[in-house]
Amino acid sequence: MPVAPFTEQPVYRLLEDLEGRLWVSTADALVVLADGRRVARYTEKDGLKGLPARDLVVDSLGVVWVATLEGLGRIDATGIRWLTEANGLPTSVLNALMVDREGMLWLGTLKGWRSFADGLSRTTPCATDWPTTWCGRSYATDRAISGWAPDAA
Repeated sequence: MPVAPFTEQPVYRLLEDLEGRLWVSTADALVVLADGRRVARYTEKDGLKGLPARDLVVDSLGVVWVATLEGLGRIDATGIRWLTEANGLPTSVLNALMVDREGMLWLGTLKGWRSFADGLSRTTPCATDWPTTWCGRSYATDRAISGWAPDAA
C-alpha cells in the first residue's frame, strides 16, 4: 500500500538517492520511500539526533549524509554513524552539505566550511567581517569552496 502524502506534518528536506528512493525529513523522522512505499524510517531511537535535518546529500558511494543542529549523520547499508565536536567537527551545529565533483563532502557551519576526503578534514574559517547569515549557508558553490568571498565577486 502506498504511503499517504505527508499532510499532517511539515517536510523540511527532500533527497533522491542513487537508487531513486526519496528521503523525506520531518520533525521527528527521516523516512525513505521507494515506489511510493515506505521502506525505512530512521528516528532518534536509530541514532539520528537533532531532527529535522538541516540538509541532506548523497555521495557517489550511495552514503546519505544528514546535517542537523546536533551533528553529522552518515547512513549506509551498515547503519547510522554520528559525528559531533567530540569526533573533530568544528561545531555540531551544521547548516549545509555539499558533495563536489571530486567526491569531497563539504559542511557549512557557523564556524566555517569543513571538508572531508580520504579520511582527512580541513576547516576554512569564515571571515570575521562576514555576516553570520553568509557563513556556511547554502550559497556555497564551487567558487565559494575555492576561496570566493561574497565581497570579492
